[in-house]
Amino acid sequence: MPARPVSLLALKTASREMGMSAPKTTPLLEDIAAEPGEEDARVSEVRDVTAGLAADGTFTWQAPAGEWEILRVGYTANGARASTR
Repeated sequence: MPARPVSLLALKTASREMGMSAPKTTPLLEDIAAEPGEEDARVSEVRDVTAGLAADGTFTWQAPAGEWEILRVGYTANGARASTR
């Protein structure tokens, strides 16, 4: 069974603006319930690995055994472009 996409992902990850005049954000709290096998990550399973990021942009982390996915999120409120290289 293919996993369903997270609803409003672009807004939830701030990769698309909602507007700057205090828009209604209630839709960000709504989502489709997961079906067995596609559960969202449990908060207790999320790890902040920011400490592994060096000033030069390199990342080092000794991941525990298992399968991991790293999500890097950045945001600028003034239209500036950020580089990840």
